[in-house]
Amino acid sequence: MKWTVRNVYSTDDRLKNIPYPDPASTIQPDPIAIQFQLPEYVFVAESDDIRVGVWDEKERKWSTVEIDDLQLDKTSRKLEFTTRRLS
Repeated sequence: MKWTVRNVYSTDDRLKNIPYPDPASTIQPDPIAIQFQLPEYVFVAESDDIRVGVWDEKERKWSTVEIDDLQLDKTSRKLEFTTRRLS
């Protein structure tokens, strides 16, 4: 029997945060459509004001500025929105 040893890399070596859009770019990207299925254990009341935000590292707070077309189908529990920013 022949054994093969593979390198095991740390998380820092394997994962890299790539901002979207590229902060160095002046091109305005097209919005990205996001769909999210709310789990059954998440309670949503009829009167709830649903919001989605992205973390603004520079401001150190959540921002809803680049979230558009937010819709929640309460029957199917599908949340949909568009954004131009992922990180």
